[in-house]
Amino acid sequence: MRREKFSKSQASQIVTLVFILLAIQGILFLFGKDEPVIPDVKREQLHINENMDTSRPQKAQVEKTINKMPEDEGGKAIHTAQSHKSGLFPYKPKKEDYSSFKKEKKTAKMVQLNTADSIELVSLPGIGPYYAKKIIQYREKLGGFAEKEQLMEIFGIDQERFDMFSGRIIVDSTSISKIDIKEATYEQLSVNPYIGGYLARSIIRFRESRTGMETDLSALLMSNIIKIELYKILKYYIR
Repeated sequence: MRREKFSKSQASQIVTLVFILLAIQGILFLFGKDEPVIPDVKREQLHINENMDTSRPQKAQVEKTINKMPEDEGGKAIHTAQSHKSGLFPYKPKKEDYSSFKKEKKTAKMVQLNTADSIELVSLPGIGPYYAKKIIQYREKLGGFAEKEQLMEIFGIDQERFDMFSGRIIVDSTSISKIDIKEATYEQLSVNPYIGGYLARSIIRFRESRTGMETDLSALLMSNIIKIELYKILKYYIR
């Protein structure tokens, strides 16, 4: 047989082609060997997503994941810190949490409004140093509180704030310091928020005009110096 001879140019082309093929195989081998590294957290999330049945409601998916969690000796699923962070298992207070809250609520100290100092008032929910000071100042002007609802007459204490602490306060109206209408001065009468300067002057003039006659709340009512609504309030503060 006759052998065909390759020229030098053909031989060099064959060698170059062989090198190219080897280089391509080496590149494919390297890229096929290196797999992307997935962090542990992402692997767990991928594992959960694969096991979850997307055809069912979200609640069923969560229950399915809970069933796969490890159980303690009592057979209850263990909620790990990681499950709370992932948002799959919302926190549910234990029974002992509710009992401790009820116990604390029952043992909360009641505050007597007419004798409480600023420290006791600050212990009330929604009452800070500012409102404690305002309550004491208003109490001094009145001579004491007849009803706890009078606190809402203080600027800033609305119904919403009042409801926060009303269950923890009591009022002893017998401790109110009353004004003697027969001898009270203008300053003593006018300082009371329900009387003020104008009514204080009217009471003094009425009292001075009744020579030899006793002046009391009933006389003020009968003479139309005060109305029945004010009479019901002032009966706590005037004797």
